[in-house]
Amino acid sequence: MACTGLGRCKVALWFAVVLDILGLIALLVGIFAKLQREGRDFGDLLIYTGAIVVFVSLIGWVFWYTGNIEISWEELESDYQLKDNRLNRIVRKISRPTYHVVETSQNASQDKMSNGLTVFSWAKTVANCTQ
Repeated sequence: MACTGLGRCKVALWFAVVLDILGLIALLVGIFAKLQREGRDFGDLLIYTGAIVVFVSLIGWVFWYTGNIEISWEELESDYQLKDNRLNRIVRKISRPTYHVVETSQNASQDKMSNGLTVFSWAKTVANCTQ
């Protein structure tokens, strides 16, 4: 029997459900059971632990929910089209030297002195862009 209708990211869903169940069990046992050992009450420990486990399960729920969001390519392109403003020019000015560094480091990975060449080429590119 296959699980259908759960969407994508089933691991995150099961992670969240298991943590919710464990947290709820710990919380209810801490509330209703009389857990004492050598005169000490351990109910509060289970109450706090259960609450923390349920809170951590939110990570799984957020991953599952965001993993199931579907956006069409047309909507994505219309929302994130490049606009020519000052901020975009600054970002392009910064990212071009960084891209050049990555490209240079990939090409220079065969050389033994790739780190020195990469730093030098990045500094040279930044100097050229700022002029």
